[in-house]
Amino acid sequence: MSTLGTQDDVELATTLLRHFEWTPSSGVPGKFEVWTRPDRSDEVLVPLDPQRGDFDQLVARALASVRRLYGSEAEKLQGLLKAVHSAVLDSTHWKKESTSAAGLIRWEEGETLYAAAKAQLAAAAKSTREKRMQHGTAGGYIAKKFLDKTLMGQTQVGSFVITAHTPSTERFHLTKRSENRQAMDWRDAELVSGREILNTLENSLQAVRSALDEYKSKPNLDGFLPLVEDGVSAELVRGLAALTAGADSAITMERASPGETVVRRVEVTFDPVESEVLSDVAARLTEAPPARAVRITGEVSGLDNSTASPVHLVRLDVGSGAEIKHARVRLTPEQYDLAVQAHAEGRWVSANGTLERDGRDYWLYNASEVRLVDAEGSSAMSRVQMFDLDEDQDQDR
Repeated sequence: MSTLGTQDDVELATTLLRHFEWTPSSGVPGKFEVWTRPDRSDEVLVPLDPQRGDFDQLVARALASVRRLYGSEAEKLQGLLKAVHSAVLDSTHWKKESTSAAGLIRWEEGETLYAAAKAQLAAAAKSTREKRMQHGTAGGYIAKKFLDKTLMGQTQVGSFVITAHTPSTERFHLTKRSENRQAMDWRDAELVSGREILNTLENSLQAVRSALDEYKSKPNLDGFLPLVEDGVSAELVRGLAALTAGADSAITMERASPGETVVRRVEVTFDPVESEVLSDVAARLTEAPPARAVRITGEVSGLDNSTASPVHLVRLDVGSGAEIKHARVRLTPEQYDLAVQAHAEGRWVSANGTLERDGRDYWLYNASEVRLVDAEGSSAMSRVQMFDLDEDQDQDR
């Protein structure tokens, strides 16, 4: 008998049968189910009424039948399912139809499927930290930590399947800085759980699915842009485009709460014809927005007045004026002195200019009317860093 308990063993038996593509074909509601598979004459009876005197015996017999039919593969899967139950792991399956024998796929296609699954998990972690059209290197810290704790399950019977088991209750720091701060004061730590990351993945997948359905009647890529608020990003959509190319595919998410036996199951399916649309959406999400005149206000978080260059650069953590996190600004010597003064006095800088995106960075060009203003809703200014602004500063530090 399993060590999970008889009710849990019923869930275990049905999960195993479903894994091997069996389905309930008859039975009496609340009493028992008879599971069958079209290509086999065998039947497996699964009891549902724990008040029956032979309930435990029938559950044990159902599990023994699965082990007899599928041998070591069933035993390994049963052990994994017990681990999933005890460790509270969420399971996500990426399934792609294959014309090869069951469980087989061309090597290159297998690598593509693995990369697509990994990209989607990483994108979900990054979007849980911060919603963006394109993440680039931002959010790389939490994505790596999340993937480091993810386990890969075995390929299932049927089409080629990649399975990821992710820890639902483990908490992950959003940034390296958060992890360092926790050592000094736990209240400063910024953490999210593995379950929250999986929720982001589910929300984003369902949002994309709905948008694809609407696209069939209204073919306009602009309909995908608001999905960023649902956690959709260019990285996620590129992963979906790779997954869907050439064959029907599906992503199935299975989650159970601690101590519960009922597994919540959500499946999102995609057609191969949608791969091209998804590629176009990913390209649209990476397009640079048009330049626009703005007045932004923010905290000076970076100063560069290197003697190797006559250019005076600052980085602003933008508080208002544009829906962006940071902007780099080239200043005249006089304007740069104001930026230094702003930091020294715990104030912010406000400036007019033309906002443009260059790669993953935003720049405010032709800065004018640079003024010092009181900090907006913040009395505690973060420490300014002296750095080379030509290097990437959008890291999780």
